Amino acid sequence: ILRDLRIKGINYLLPFTSWASIETNEGFYTGSPCPGDNFISWLTNSGAVLNGHCLIFLMDEVWLIPRFAIGRSFNDQKVMIEKFLRATVSRFPNIGIWTLNEPIAQNGLGWSRDQIYDVFVSASKWIHEANPKAKVMINMIPIPANWSGLEYEPNHVLDDLLERGLEPDIIGIELYYWWAPTEKRDENGYPMLDWVKSKVDIFRKYNLPIISSEGGIPGIIDGKNQFDKQADWMEAFFSFCHDDEDIIGATWYCVRDEPGFMPYAGLMDDDFTYRPVANRLIKIANELNSSTTHILNGRKYLDLAPGRYDVIVNQEVFRVNVIKGQTVTIGE
Repeated sequence: ILRDLRIKGINYLLPFTSWASIETNEGFYTGSPCPGDNFISWLTNSGAVLNGHCLIFLMDEVWLIPRFAIGRSFNDQKVMIEKFLRATVSRFPNIGIWTLNEPIAQNGLGWSRDQIYDVFVSASKWIHEANPKAKVMINMIPIPANWSGLEYEPNHVLDDLLERGLEPDIIGIELYYWWAPTEKRDENGYPMLDWVKSKVDIFRKYNLPIISSEGGIPGIIDGKNQFDKQADWMEAFFSFCHDDEDIIGATWYCVRDEPGFMPYAGLMDDDFTYRPVANRLIKIANELNSSTTHILNGRKYLDLAPGRYDVIVNQEVFRVNVIKGQTVTIGE
């Protein structure tokens, strides 16, 4: 399915690069992102934009925070995170965007608000130092929350981070369906687009590119099979994102179902057959992303406006999708 998506212009993919997945033993940064180093190389050569997802994510889970970090002093933990982050960003120079995920909303290490701000601000600087071409995405929940024992309000948190020196290049917005209040859901249980727009509007004042970084809806709600309606909603949502000048990308979070997280939201069934939402995604990607062909002989550099391009190098075709401020290397 990923090969089909890439051919049709789906160009934004999220290899998972959490602290615990990379630093599997203290001081050894040799773990592989999901779905693995070789796959990342293939995606890079195909022209995909790669986001090192959840590079910093402080939820207390074994797949996010390594157990050897628990109980250490804050100063020790900060040093450990700096070493992990610098090593990882340097190791994967073809990953163009790195995610700092859900500041304040998650606090698995029990830090104070100021300590969380300190690490997130420092992390944005460490990423830029480790790879000056890399982009930092601060990934935000668009609703108030108090999951970590610390009050989270989207604008207050982002204002605080920017005041302290955060260096973001992109704002990510998570748009999961369950956050929409009942009165803002349609007859199928899906968020109304005016609610979605209101969540995006929260972040426009920062004058940064926006990516709908995580999102999706299930094809079955309360036992009701509505996979065709799921595809309808996805098309309307992606069309809105495409037409909004502040939004440079949109994510359908699940390729396969994640039963404990969002069941029936994947693009395929267990037997790998496409659901209507996958077929529709391929269709609209092909329609929304018109392509222009460039032929290169030898090493040349193209300065391209954001958009989709077919680049032919030595008779091999690469599908390249350019976003604002992005550098893409192909054919290597």
